[in-house]
Amino acid sequence: MNLLNSSRRLFYGLVLVAILSLLLYVMKFQEHNMPALPRFCKPVLTDQCGSAWQIKYCNFHKSALKSLKTSNFLSYFCYGAGRGCGGLGNRIQGLVSLFYLAMLTNRTFLIHWDGPGKLEEYLEPNQIAWTFPLSSLGQFRKTYWGVSGPQSGYDTNRIESATQFANWTSYVDFDAYLGRFDAIGTIFFFAEFLWKNPFLRERARQLGIPSSPYKMLGCAFHFLFKQTRVMKTFLEEARRSLSRHPPLLGIHIRTSDHHFGSKNEFSYRSHNTSSFFICALQQSAFILANTHHSNFTTLQWFLAADNQEVKDMARKNYANEIISLGFRPMHTEFSSWSTGAKTVVRDVLTDVFLLAESSYLLVTSESTLSDLAAAVGLHTKESIGDGEKCLVNRTSLLKIIQAISN
Repeated sequence: MNLLNSSRRLFYGLVLVAILSLLLYVMKFQEHNMPALPRFCKPVLTDQCGSAWQIKYCNFHKSALKSLKTSNFLSYFCYGAGRGCGGLGNRIQGLVSLFYLAMLTNRTFLIHWDGPGKLEEYLEPNQIAWTFPLSSLGQFRKTYWGVSGPQSGYDTNRIESATQFANWTSYVDFDAYLGRFDAIGTIFFFAEFLWKNPFLRERARQLGIPSSPYKMLGCAFHFLFKQTRVMKTFLEEARRSLSRHPPLLGIHIRTSDHHFGSKNEFSYRSHNTSSFFICALQQSAFILANTHHSNFTTLQWFLAADNQEVKDMARKNYANEIISLGFRPMHTEFSSWSTGAKTVVRDVLTDVFLLAESSYLLVTSESTLSDLAAAVGLHTKESIGDGEKCLVNRTSLLKIIQAISN
């Protein structure tokens, strides 16, 4: 009898050990597959961006991810190339707008990229963990906001002009509009209009979030993202290949989507690309004539363009001034079947970061990628000019160059 009892105790003990081992394995598996949470909240670029909103939302986000059963979620959502997400500029601007909306409505912000390529390979979470898989949380309502559609795969679509959409975001009660699980894909940059919304503007003021569009975009970008080791390595190799040295004019030329195969008649941005280089020549002559420094005899132009023919022409006609990366321009919306689809995010980001580092930018009006580059570099209106119309503030330009050359 004692032997039987001992056998039973041994059996139950082994079963208990097995159950505990299984639970420990499951917990370790879940921990391994959960995004890492930042150990502490360290605000970025506080002089330009402020710190209060960064600390508050970082702590809120960490707490929410520890209380998944009671938290509300708002995720940027993209099905991948060819599904209405737009280029990198559109994606980041839409993503940032949703981030501020999540913050102002006490929601946990996440990102679902879904291609082309993997965003996390080049940009990893900085202050908050935005990589949490949506499928592990609940049933998300998928919504698309854009100018054309409806886009397939979404539960609801809001299709209207940018002006109409901006007006809507200025008055809608988002707390009533949003549910517990919302995943939204949008090409709109509407963050600045949230300041006009009667349901949100007081909270925006209390948090102290930036109010200018460039700062809203740039500060959120640096709060959300930091360069991965892969991105840093590629970017450093790009710098070495260009033999960059300051001061530098950054030129971004956005023509249209037609050379990517699109027939969208509204995609034109610049029509006279030669005017960018005429403008650059004028500014270079002005700078060299008004800046006296022994090591300052030339001015490099870093060129990023969406059209290979434009890059080839520039290299041929301005060989002494132009530096530009060798990869062929691509577009995230039209790259699903291209041989370089896996690296399109890396390549476009490289152009963005190098433009952002430039001393002065000649940009394309109404280009979301021009806006992104300027915002990432925390440029202001004083360090940006319309390259096609050559609208340049020469007083500001001269001050910037002289400050660098001293």
